[in-house]
Amino acid sequence: MDPKLTNYLYRNPKLYDDVFRYAETGDKLKEMCHALLVRNGKEPPSSILDIGCGTAFKLAHLRAKGYDCTGVDYQEAMVSYAREQYPDMRFEVGDIRDVRVGGRFDVITCLGWVIENVHSCSDIAKAMATFEAHAKPGTLLVFDTHNPIGDLHGLGSRKDFSIDLEGFKATGQASFTVDRRNQILTRHRTWSLPEGATEQDMARYRLLFPMELERYLTSHGFRDIEMYDNTDMTPTELEGSMLYVTAVYGGGNAQRTGRAVPPPKE
Repeated sequence: MDPKLTNYLYRNPKLYDDVFRYAETGDKLKEMCHALLVRNGKEPPSSILDIGCGTAFKLAHLRAKGYDCTGVDYQEAMVSYAREQYPDMRFEVGDIRDVRVGGRFDVITCLGWVIENVHSCSDIAKAMATFEAHAKPGTLLVFDTHNPIGDLHGLGSRKDFSIDLEGFKATGQASFTVDRRNQILTRHRTWSLPEGATEQDMARYRLLFPMELERYLTSHGFRDIEMYDNTDMTPTELEGSMLYVTAVYGGGNAQRTGRAVPPPKE
């Protein structure tokens, strides 16, 4: 993962959970996931692997519906918090590039721009290989990214934001820059916290275009690829700021073409 990544909310898992658990976006993602599982025949409940589970509130929504859920996150603090909140679920600390939890799952989810935290073509291919390593024929993959073809400059992100919770209030400002040659969006944020304290954080996201994503997916055995710019999964011209991607694993390279298709070069 990106060694330069810093995020105030990642350092405070309970605050992260309080901010996003009941947010409109979080609710829409939870409902979108369940709707996708039903639409793709993953109900009655199936096994789910969530890579980048965070505090696992989305995964817990599916667990409550009877799914067998396993979560992975790179942030140890997030995993510790999730284990305390949901002792009946399995959680592991791991890097999307090389984590292997054992077994293959009916569904793999990877939400919250997780795949964008690896930046080189070779590392993205490793992330795709992680999806493949945990898939079996018919496995449904669901992930999201920014949508640079729809919104390169702002990417729908708020530049001014606030948190107003019982016992905690904060405001913040974010600025964005785009490295077009390397397809990297950088976000700098300044938090204004209670009692005059401030915090800085920074994240860099690899921007991935639709045809590029399709190449990575098909190179690792995924087919029936669909992309939406909305959580209602309504077909559009992909002009929105987000991409929600679904694909189905079709089996190993030998079953697909007889030979492996190499990923794009660095």
